Amino acid sequence: MGAIKFGKYMYKTSLMEEEPWKTVKLSTGSLELDTDLTDLLKPADMTKPINSKKLGDIRKQLCFIPSTYKQF
Repeated sequence: MGAIKFGKYMYKTSLMEEEPWKTVKLSTGSLELDTDLTDLLKPADMTKPINSKKLGDIRKQLCFIPSTYKQF
């Protein structure tokens, strides 16, 4: 199995090693997207602050969030 490319995914219908991977192209036509998905990831040190409106909305919804997830 090669590198994961944008616009395609691969799957198997069983867990057997002999089972070949099947490929699904999400785009039509002859356009070939060769972008490696790692190119689209942001560096981990880049953070964007949450604006006050969004923070207020999150605070209103805290009563619906289980306590195990509130630390995030």
